[in-house]
Amino acid sequence: MDECLSGSSDLNEFETLKTELSQLLQKGGMHLHKLCCSGTPTREPQTFPLDRNSEEVTVKTSGMLWGSSADTFSYKVTVNTNSSFTKRDVLSDIVRIYDPLGFLGPFITKAKIFMQQLWLLKIDWHEKLPSNTAMQWKTLITFLPDLELIKIPRFILHNSVTSIILCSFSDASSKAFGAVIYLQSVSTSSDITSRLLCSKLRVAPIKPMAVP
Repeated sequence: MDECLSGSSDLNEFETLKTELSQLLQKGGMHLHKLCCSGTPTREPQTFPLDRNSEEVTVKTSGMLWGSSADTFSYKVTVNTNSSFTKRDVLSDIVRIYDPLGFLGPFITKAKIFMQQLWLLKIDWHEKLPSNTAMQWKTLITFLPDLELIKIPRFILHNSVTSIILCSFSDASSKAFGAVIYLQSVSTSSDITSRLLCSKLRVAPIKPMAVP
């Protein structure tokens, strides 16, 4: 194990959790040597070696970036600057985007549909893409840097919640199908907040099929 993602809404409870986790790991000969939180600890600084004070701390967790000050998830992407592309290049660009909760589903699905088109063209892994096909891919990846602008709140509830509602939607087309879940929370003052919880998308099979 190299990461543990947990926490508490109460700072004292969080510090107790940190102590218990450290003691548990020590029984197995392991040490909790890095820690980051979105609050300001009350204990001595050395117990929180990666604690944020006045500066933003960004750590990688579950394949995403977490900013402790803003308490939001974000992404770091790499843009392929090659002037020509192969099928292997396209696949490499797609798999580099790790999105476990499906926040980037619309973009990744579009990229997978393009990859499916390459299979239909029967292009070899090391063969350069035809000029018009390569231009389509180049246009698509120009939007990659914009993915780094997306900020997803980690905390999706009101501080004082009276009720929680899960809203699920699904849809399908001849190219892809998927489902998305939103979490709606209602506060004591009747304020309502809806946040994206997760989504799952799949590219339709190459073999034509009726739309479900």
